[in-house]
Amino acid sequence: MKKKAEKPKAGAPAWMTTWADLVSLLMCFFVMLFALSNVDEERFIQFAEAMAGRRIFLQGAMGQIFSDSAGMLPDNQPPQPPVPRDLEVDEEDEDDDVTEVILERRVHMEALAETFRTYMAPYDEEILAEIGITVDELGEYVRFTFPSGMLFASGQANLLPDAVEMIDYVAGFLAQFPGHRISIQGHTDDVPINTIQFPSNFRLSAARAEAVLERLIYEHGFDPVLLYPSGLGEFRPVDTNATPEGRANNRRVEILVHAPQQPSLTVMID
Repeated sequence: MKKKAEKPKAGAPAWMTTWADLVSLLMCFFVMLFALSNVDEERFIQFAEAMAGRRIFLQGAMGQIFSDSAGMLPDNQPPQPPVPRDLEVDEEDEDDDVTEVILERRVHMEALAETFRTYMAPYDEEILAEIGITVDELGEYVRFTFPSGMLFASGQANLLPDAVEMIDYVAGFLAQFPGHRISIQGHTDDVPINTIQFPSNFRLSAARAEAVLERLIYEHGFDPVLLYPSGLGEFRPVDTNATPEGRANNRRVEILVHAPQQPSLTVMID
């Protein structure tokens, strides 16, 4: 007796479901590529305005977001602040404006440095000679450099009595510029330190910067939001570590008084 043939199952084979999914995904992928290669700039602007609430220009300061042919981002150029379409910026004029701002800022910070020299002169001329005073090339800050031997005992982070008096005097000067950010940086030489209190030069340099910071905050009422302490260890030397003199120069605390965002103040020299 012959065996009855089994009836085929209704519907498509199981493999066709997977195949259909794959074809659908490929179609969506190529549709997306086609859409990216043909961008309606006017609709793109309308979409951007609706999303961001501001006008975005495809030409001008932001550069050409989509190229005329491929429609892809060109060379990953960083975006620039947008400017109105009807405002034509001459590159030479723009460079002149930047140069003028830098010169104004540098003059402002050089005047601040000179004011500090005048302020410190009655205190002690010998100590003033040991303090380094430099102005950044762009006028972004004035750096006051204090040898660590002037402020701390070897391997310690407690301000010496004479150092407390001097920091208090310097604080009187810094208080005249409440709008300026102030960075306090601790530096060491490359001689290793490994004590219970300071297992590394990083810890020592950071503790010294914090000692100056705490004096300014708790004794003189400086705004802690504008103070930035950091311990940089032995990794930013200003001299060689091969000689005792060079290592002494590398052990230092630096106070950086940063220029205001819009330097319109005039520093008066008494």
